[in-house]
Formats: sequence, C-alpha cells, structure tokens
Amino acid sequence: MKRYTLHQEVRTDPVDATIAPPRTKDDAREEVWQEVHPPAQFSTRKALEEAFNTAQKILPDGHRLSGRDHKKGGFDARPFFTYKATLEERWQYVIDNIKRILASACKDVNRATQRITDRVVNPDGDVAQEMGWMNETFRAGARITICRRVLHIIKENEKAIDGGLDIQAQWQALYEHAVTEVQRGARFPTKSTSPTANQMAQDELCVWADFAERWGSVMDELKM
Repeated sequence: MKRYTLHQEVRTDPVDATIAPPRTKDDAREEVWQEVHPPAQFSTRKALEEAFNTAQKILPDGHRLSGRDHKKGGFDARPFFTYKATLEERWQYVIDNIKRILASACKDVNRATQRITDRVVNPDGDVAQEMGWMNETFRAGARITICRRVLHIIKENEKAIDGGLDIQAQWQALYEHAVTEVQRGARFPTKSTSPTANQMAQDELCVWADFAERWGSVMDELKM
C-alpha cells in the first residue's frame, strides 16, 4: 500500500438527529462507518490533496471523506477530513443552535437584571449608572424575542396539517420570513417617541438580518 490513501465512508449505525453533525477529525468515534469503495492510493501528499479537493465537491449527503497518511499517527494521520451532513442533520443543527442562542441570551438578561437588583438594594448603589450601560442587554432581549418567535414558527410548520411541510419547505419558509421581517423593518422603521422602543426595534431587526444571512448562505450551499 502507498503512503497516502483517500477514503469515502457512509454511516451504517442509526443516526441520532438530535446530535450536531461531526465537525472535526475526532468527532463521532463511537459511530460505525463503512467504506463506499476501496480507498484510492497516492505516493505524494500533493496528489492526495488534489484528489480530496475534487472528491469533496461531489460528496453525497451523509458521507465523510478522509485523506490518511500511513506513516504518521494520531491527529496528523488524517491531514484532510470533511463530512457532508444530511439535510435532516443540518435542520436539527439549526434548531439546536437557535435554542443555544436563546439560552445564552436569557442568561445575559438575568445577569443584567441581577446587577441592577444588587444596586437597588444597596443604599449606595448607583442604579442610573448601571442602567446607562444596558445596550448589550437590549440586544440579548431582542435575541430572546426573535428566537422564541422562530421556534414557534418551526413548531407551527411541523404540524401535521396535510402532512406538514418537509424540511426543505420549512427551511425556505423560515428564510423567507426572516427576509420579510428585514425588508419590513428597513421600509417602515419604528419612529416611536420612546428612544428605548426604537432601539429595541432596531436590535430585533439586526437579529432577523443575522438569521437571514445565515440561512441564506446554507440554502445557497444546498442549492434550494
């Protein structure tokens, strides 16, 4: 066998869709993978890299590709590695990521309110000074509101009405909703007499714009 080999594998054990897809060389060590075909062999690392770059462009969903150096061990034994998640795994990753953003934002708001409470109960506490630096808390509040709204939209789209929307249709609907929110906010900006209300509306718009950009790039990749 030559020093370098290129392996394409597919999972043969049941996939737990609640787990984020593997992102690194060391992920999913307990999973069971099967070679799709005998590995290609190469004498040089450059030839392996060229073959890897070509193969990953047509890698099917749920498959992983790895280039191996048989004269090295550990992390360096697999200098090239990629995994193309299935549509189901990517969708679950989106949902899990929204939940993580929501949980983090809730912690940020709770910490901020606790700092204010500490100054309120302290006879010498400067409440105004603490509240004067609440910009990040406003943004966290916006993330909470938008994440909860997104999770509600996903839940509604999953309802078994006429079979419910499939994953690709759900992704499209969610992306279009985010784009609509951004366009509406840009065309009709909030002009309240309350500066804080205007700031919150702007922060919510920023969160929608961030989600639209993220989901749009993934849809472009998936060619939806």
